[in-house]
Amino acid sequence: MTFKQVLNKHLTAMVSRNLSDFVETVSKDNITLIMPNGKLITSYKEFFALHDAWFSDEDWSIEYEIINIVEKSELSTALLKINYKDVDETDEIVCLNYFLNLMFEYNDDSWLLIHDQNTIFTE
Repeated sequence: MTFKQVLNKHLTAMVSRNLSDFVETVSKDNITLIMPNGKLITSYKEFFALHDAWFSDEDWSIEYEIINIVEKSELSTALLKINYKDVDETDEIVCLNYFLNLMFEYNDDSWLLIHDQNTIFTE
């Protein structure tokens, strides 16, 4: 698959909460996740557990706009603008806008996510 095909698979899996397709696009050996609150996750096991719980929650929705793609032979990135809606513990609607920076590495004939960084912004 090309980088853009893998990126599309990754994003489609995220929006549709398809965990099996999602993790097929993620490196099990080298993953870094930076959450919107600054929490750093570098363990695939923790990355997987977090996404398993998130995808199981049916209260949220996510929309994205691709802002920029940089495609190179071994390392490619996509910067997205995210509009995220969820419901908190008190049934209040929570809306977040954040930038999502995804970095994929080409290794062993496949593109895999190695870096996922989320940065909240206000409009």
